[in-house]
Amino acid sequence: MTQLADKPSQIESSRLRHRITVEEFEKAYFAGAFGQARLELIEGVILEMSPMGDAHVTWLARLTKQLVLSLSNEAEIISQ
Repeated sequence: MTQLADKPSQIESSRLRHRITVEEFEKAYFAGAFGQARLELIEGVILEMSPMGDAHVTWLARLTKQLVLSLSNEAEIISQ
């Protein structure tokens, strides 16, 4: 029986990869190439983002509220 490895082999991990540009990533993203996947581009590599946990959401809401109260006359605050 054939079993898939959890980690890529040394041969696979030593192969050259294409680093994608921000422009290429945005073009593919807006074309729907990634579906609903939550992704980020870091140094040319597309990585899947982990889902937001309860603590993340709570702190995001608190930070956004503070920014709006502190900077409402100087900047437009838009949360993610």
